[in-house]
Amino acid sequence: MSEKDEHGSRPESRLLKAVLLVAIFALLLLALLLIAQYQGLRRENLVPQHHSILSSLKQNGTLAPQDSNLIGTWMTFDYIDYIFSLPPSYLQNALSIHDPRYPHVTIEEYAEDAHLGLNGTLQAVQAAVRSYTPAQ
Repeated sequence: MSEKDEHGSRPESRLLKAVLLVAIFALLLLALLLIAQYQGLRRENLVPQHHSILSSLKQNGTLAPQDSNLIGTWMTFDYIDYIFSLPPSYLQNALSIHDPRYPHVTIEEYAEDAHLGLNGTLQAVQAAVRSYTPAQ
C-alpha cells in the first residue's frame, strides 16, 4: 500500500487523474478535427445534402415529379417510392429491374451489380419519376 504525499493523495490516483485529463483533451481535439473535416466535405459537396430534400417536402410529406433532380444515388427504390408517392412496383416495371433485392437496394448498388453506368441509371430513375402520372 502506498503512502500519501504532502497533499494527502496517493501517487496512483494523481497519475490516474492525469491520464484521464489527457484522454479527455485528446477526445475533444479529435471531435474538433472531425467537425472541421465534415464541414470541409460539405463545402466541397462531397456529403449528400439530405436537408435540401427535407426542405422540399410538401405538406403531405411527398415530393412532386418535377423535384426528381433531388434523387441521389444513395437512395433506395422504396425510399424514392415513398417520397414521391409512387406505387411499389412502378420503378421496377418502368426500368425493367429484375434485382431480387428490389426495392431495398440503392441506385448505386443496383447500377454497379447490373453493370450499368451510375449517371445513366440515375438519369433513367429521375426521368421515370418525372414521367409518372397517377391513375385517376
